[in-house]
Amino acid sequence: MIAALTNLQRKAVRNILRDGTLLAGVQVSEIGMVAGRTLMLGALGERQLAAGALVQGIYTAVALTAAGVLQAVPAMAAMNLGAERAREQLAVLVNGIAIAIVLSIVGSAILLSMPMLFRWTSQPKEVVLEASSYVGAIWPALAAGLIAATLYGYGTALGRGKRLLAISTGVTLSSIPLTGFLALPWGLDLGVEGVGYAAVISSATLALCFGLAMRDNFPDFRSVPRASATFAGKMMKLGLPFGLIFLSEMSFLYVVTLLMGTMGEDELAAHAVVIQWVTLLLVFPVGFSQAAAVLVSRAVGQRDVDAVGCTGWTAAVAISVILTVQAFCMFLFPLEMAGIFMSASSSPHVAGLVSDYMRLAALAQFANGVVIVLAGALRGLQEVRGPLVGAIFVYWGAGLPAATVLAFGLDLGGHGLWIGMNVGFVLAAAILLRKFAQYPELFHRLSVRGEVR
Repeated sequence: MIAALTNLQRKAVRNILRDGTLLAGVQVSEIGMVAGRTLMLGALGERQLAAGALVQGIYTAVALTAAGVLQAVPAMAAMNLGAERAREQLAVLVNGIAIAIVLSIVGSAILLSMPMLFRWTSQPKEVVLEASSYVGAIWPALAAGLIAATLYGYGTALGRGKRLLAISTGVTLSSIPLTGFLALPWGLDLGVEGVGYAAVISSATLALCFGLAMRDNFPDFRSVPRASATFAGKMMKLGLPFGLIFLSEMSFLYVVTLLMGTMGEDELAAHAVVIQWVTLLLVFPVGFSQAAAVLVSRAVGQRDVDAVGCTGWTAAVAISVILTVQAFCMFLFPLEMAGIFMSASSSPHVAGLVSDYMRLAALAQFANGVVIVLAGALRGLQEVRGPLVGAIFVYWGAGLPAATVLAFGLDLGGHGLWIGMNVGFVLAAAILLRKFAQYPELFHRLSVRGEVR
């Protein structure tokens, strides 16, 4: 029994490290495009960087909420792969693309209404003008990005991490000079609009290349199942709660960004730099989360409850080690890391704020990463209600009130906002750790519902 368990653990470690590292590589490439945009905005000036923080915050919230809904794609595709149900597996992709198109229409309408929100929240007028131009240029990237996310999710379920990594890397490397050419004075000098146009071109290219990579899954067009309202509804039932979880977290972060903007341009610019690094450093948690979701779903399809638990806990332990190293780097070298995204003319005040915010962010890296990984493992078990209720409570019922009281009530300013965010992340990690510990009951619930057969 001990030997069997040891073999199971070894297999889980090998699979998580292999798939998690490959998918983290994809995340590095895709986030590299976002980082490249921030780099170009920083080169344009602090006002453009602050405008980018306003737009990128809401764009990321909308995109990740929609991408959360689309997380049903890898989970359901992997489960059908494990159960050897080929036609249902292909139906997941077709219906996923249909859902992505609908979500992109709704999301685009939200993005185009954002300039009104910027004015209503009394953001600096010059920053609002730049942000409005950026929104007008970047919004078409959402549709292409969501279709790419659907194809990416399907590819992860099929275990095509190497192919996805190669495509993402190529598109990212080409996006950096493209963004510079469109935005900076040595090229077309379009400013923030050039940054937005580059994002549209890169997202469309990524979707096209991912689609070509999946073309061998369509050997005969006539055999491809059509989109079905019933099947899509089943996917939405699984994906929508995860989309709402993403929305709860991202809207929480965005409200904090808006509050930061009321404190001044320096505070918002410093916040933008630190948020960019936090996002970049979460590539490993996101990659391991996606790997955990796929491997847990596949184990569910194979009716292997021991593999379900071993995979989830292995992913959590592995990411904890990685995040400890990241947190030390953020705490010890804040300005060296932040310098990549800061203009050479940045004021000492901005540099000081960046240093403080980076160290506060380091304190929450562990909790935030565990939240992301365990959410993926629970997604593989199709557990949606507990994580959703927990996310709403910790971010809006605890994190935001704590941030507001500390920042404005105790006059801690931006430092108080970051401490409040940390409170939310720590509470969320505690809730998801407790929830995943119930994985045998969650597996049994799937069996009773007929999902495991």
